[in-house]
Amino acid sequence: MCIKVLLQKTSLITLITGFALSSLSAEDNNLLLKKAVIKLYKDNQALEKRIEVLEDKLGIKRAEQNTSIKVPKAVEENSFVFLQRAKNEFAKGKKIIPAKAIESAKYYSKPNKASSVVGSVQKGTNLYVKGIEESYGNAWYKIEEGMFVEASMISFRSKK
Repeated sequence: MCIKVLLQKTSLITLITGFALSSLSAEDNNLLLKKAVIKLYKDNQALEKRIEVLEDKLGIKRAEQNTSIKVPKAVEENSFVFLQRAKNEFAKGKKIIPAKAIESAKYYSKPNKASSVVGSVQKGTNLYVKGIEESYGNAWYKIEEGMFVEASMISFRSKK
């Protein structure tokens, strides 16, 4: 894959240098550029096919190559999206927002991990968020008076 990228960069640098030194009109340069891009695209496809054949022969699976890439969570499990929507709802004047715990979490007496633990919530438990507080750059949901839970543990209730 690295070789393919290096070949493409080299070809593009050569093209740019060629256009800078040529005395052709803008239309001719544009036409040549389009042809060069099409040629690079075809070369890229040919290289991808060759790489796939080599990967098959070596037994390398595509999924193994991208294990470091995280698949984004669905909206129902995305705590950041829920936080933004909850802030908007509270700004509109809503008092209570239904939510669900997407991970097991602890209730704290104050919006700070150094405060005392007053309870716990299991994954999948339905909750009602009554406010949002930020402490040291972290967002916390107020569940009841003296009960706060980290924002990263809470998301939307499923609509099933």
